[in-house]
Amino acid sequence: HYDIERARAARRVDGLALVFFMGLGDYLMATPLLPALRATYPELPLYAYASTSLDQVNSPLVAAQLEANPCIARTFRYQGRHVTDRGRVASFWKNYDYSAALQDVPEHFLMLPVLYDLDPIVPHRVTSLFDTFGLPPPWPVPVPLVPRQDLSARAQAVLDKLRAEARAFRASGIVCC
Repeated sequence: HYDIERARAARRVDGLALVFFMGLGDYLMATPLLPALRATYPELPLYAYASTSLDQVNSPLVAAQLEANPCIARTFRYQGRHVTDRGRVASFWKNYDYSAALQDVPEHFLMLPVLYDLDPIVPHRVTSLFDTFGLPPPWPVPVPLVPRQDLSARAQAVLDKLRAEARAFRASGIVCC
């Protein structure tokens, strides 16, 4: 559990460096936390750090989502890697090397891993994240926040083709899962 106010009272804090080591679904669950942090600490920029690795712990898709998030001032990518334990590759986030993220954290930024509790007693990941960051957990739990992004030219071409085919069949809409 982080006590950001206590840290600020003890030393100079110019911003928050949020280290994400999670997949896209976990990131989506974390999105309600970001506007709450922004509102609680409007004078502190939020920098995000996301791994370029695609493995059991991380998804490189998280970085693109962070870049589109209006609450995040800057997004940095780092190369995370599994740490081996007696020849076995560790797949759990606690045994993961995130040290490459440290090189881009500015002096006087408070580095905070974005973590939630996995205990079965926790009612929801979102409430756990708020609790971790010392914020009052919201209830009811807010839905994930996904900022609109422009599509790439290739994605737009695919969407245009889908829409044309849907019109040909007089479909009333398109559902993507």
